[in-house]
Amino acid sequence: MKAHKIIFCLGFALALFIGFGFSCISFATPHSAPRPVRIAIVAASGSGIEQQLVDALTEQLQEDPSIVLSTVNPDWYVTCRVEDHIDTSALSVRVNGTVSVETAKGDAVLSKFSAQANKQDFSVSGQTQINKALVTSAMNEVVANLTQRAVQPIEDAVFTEIDARDKIAQAKALAAEDKYDEALTTVMTITRNSPHFWPAHTLVDQLEMEKAAFNLVTEAKALAKQGKYQQAIADLRQVDRKSKRHQTAVSLIASYSRPTLAKNKSTPASVSQAQSSAQLKALAAEKRSLEARRRAIEAQEAAIRSTH
Repeated sequence: MKAHKIIFCLGFALALFIGFGFSCISFATPHSAPRPVRIAIVAASGSGIEQQLVDALTEQLQEDPSIVLSTVNPDWYVTCRVEDHIDTSALSVRVNGTVSVETAKGDAVLSKFSAQANKQDFSVSGQTQINKALVTSAMNEVVANLTQRAVQPIEDAVFTEIDARDKIAQAKALAAEDKYDEALTTVMTITRNSPHFWPAHTLVDQLEMEKAAFNLVTEAKALAKQGKYQQAIADLRQVDRKSKRHQTAVSLIASYSRPTLAKNKSTPASVSQAQSSAQLKALAAEKRSLEARRRAIEAQEAAIRSTH
């Protein structure tokens, strides 16, 4: 077995053992184990040699417990294409073969695998048709080379896929517990080798938004306990509308607005009148200062004119 197969099997067995033992003391896993990758291996044109390549890949990949080979709702398509080009005048044959791995949406999972075989019939019997055994030999060579080149990278890609799925599941489970820093650290380890790289970055944006919303709501509640309702409301208004805490923020704003209104209504009239009187006095003083300044400017202007 390949190294990744061994690691996966050991990890799976250990997870089952730990899960069984912990279930006895009512411990729950934070997220379910990622499902296997469903792969459909198909022949591009349905030719016999392409089906032979399909069968060879199937025989190798069906041993991997992290892969389910099925044409029903597959995650990935492995497409086998084999073409032969026979030159009857030169009595030669060239066989080209490719294996492509794509997601169900058509995104490439791996670079395309290619193989070629060239054979020439050096018979001196004067025959005008190439030996069929030579053509068959070239086709078999391409099938063998493609199988050898494609199997291990596909298994490696499956390992990367399941690892990415597991990290996304972990991150979502951590986020559900408001452990956003741990969730972000987990999901940001997904590399460009995974088809989940860009979806993972979208998840990072979402987690950062939820983290900000969580912090704003937490801070607003602390401010409200100190009677600082206006500051609390200002924080809550910054919660993103797409956040799961937006409705909570709206409810808290309504709740914190009532004490603010009540406080304003309960302000004594004498306090309000005193404030108004102080403001009027300040305005009168400023008016007197401006008037004095105006007179000084007019005096300077008169003095300048008298010299001319």
